Amino acid sequence: MCVNSAFITFTVDPCVSVDENVSGLKEMNAYSNPIEGKFRIIFSFTEEKRIQISNSLAQAIQESISSTSYKDVDLSYSDKGIYFVKILTSKGNYKRKIIVN
Repeated sequence: MCVNSAFITFTVDPCVSVDENVSGLKEMNAYSNPIEGKFRIIFSFTEEKRIQISNSLAQAIQESISSTSYKDVDLSYSDKGIYFVKILTSKGNYKRKIIVN
């Protein structure tokens, strides 16, 4: 069975300062970008974080709060295009662009 999903791993490290981390995320391992709709965000910490997904018009698509070490995101129901993943923590905010194909 063929599945239209891919895993993109974001490693978010709250110990990295803004100067060291201008793009928002310390590291991104993209196994497939653009994606078909599904991806995973992996965190190096388990403190509470807010995860926001928005489209290129800055319209909120999804929002959740998580204290786990990962978050699976499903945008397979969304239109093709550019989306932004924003992670808000007490230590800072991180943002990354995702292309849904």
